[in-house]
Amino acid sequence: MSYDIISPTVTILDDNGKIDIEGNKKVIEFLLKGGVTGVAPLGSTGEFTEFTVDEKLELIGLYVEMCKGKVPVIAGTSARNFNETLDLAKKAVALGVDGVLVLPPYYFGISQEEVYDWYSEMARNLNGNIYIYNFPDRTGFNIAPETIVKLVENHTNIVGIKDSVANPENTKGYIYAVKKVKPDFKVYSGFDNQFTSNILAGGDGNISAFSNIVPELWASWIKAAENKDFDEVKRIQAKVDSLMPLYAIKANFSRLFKVLMKERGVEINTKSIFPFNDLTDEEVEQGKKILQSVIG
Repeated sequence: MSYDIISPTVTILDDNGKIDIEGNKKVIEFLLKGGVTGVAPLGSTGEFTEFTVDEKLELIGLYVEMCKGKVPVIAGTSARNFNETLDLAKKAVALGVDGVLVLPPYYFGISQEEVYDWYSEMARNLNGNIYIYNFPDRTGFNIAPETIVKLVENHTNIVGIKDSVANPENTKGYIYAVKKVKPDFKVYSGFDNQFTSNILAGGDGNISAFSNIVPELWASWIKAAENKDFDEVKRIQAKVDSLMPLYAIKANFSRLFKVLMKERGVEINTKSIFPFNDLTDEEVEQGKKILQSVIG
């Protein structure tokens, strides 16, 4: 059995808030060297909301160029409406991504039937793989396992899901329901500390933001799990649990994570999108202390 740690990558910006290609190259090199099994640019960690289509496509093209033949690229293509989402997804597929990661509609209230219609219409119109992104804290809506089952029964290009829900039982619901219908459907947890519970239930691993900072820890976790070294799995679980307070320092954690990556030797600009650049020295030191307690 093989497992994945896919990194939902940070997006490096220059001082003017524009995407810094050279800085993002350094991130990709760091992650590939660290041993992640996939990358997912332009998700929540990648602050996707603030970039133009052209900026997104330039970044996606960079990931395809640097990662092709090494690890899969699953690009976030969520946008403000269906047509923008589909257009970006088509362009990302044309660039050579291995799949697209797509949120359901947000802001307006929505039913399970309407979520089905959203993804079904996208699947019919996209010649590429779709990964559903379930993130109720941001969308206000939790996709039911039955809705996912119906989608995969009718669309072969809906191939996986990232489930960002604090309760691992939610993810298990997808694993138990969907894999009966489509055994190769990928179910990933979005919470870093759920890797062990995910794979023990029959899931496929994590799309984990911490892997931006400590990719080698995740690579070791995969190796231990695949070798059935459960003592090592347990040891690394404790380390990841100790990192979880990083999320409590800032609600939008991307800038803090960039600072900690720079602390680890990745020479990048740590700027984030407006207005999320307020990070105090005390908060930085708190983050460094948590990180050092784990990596020494």
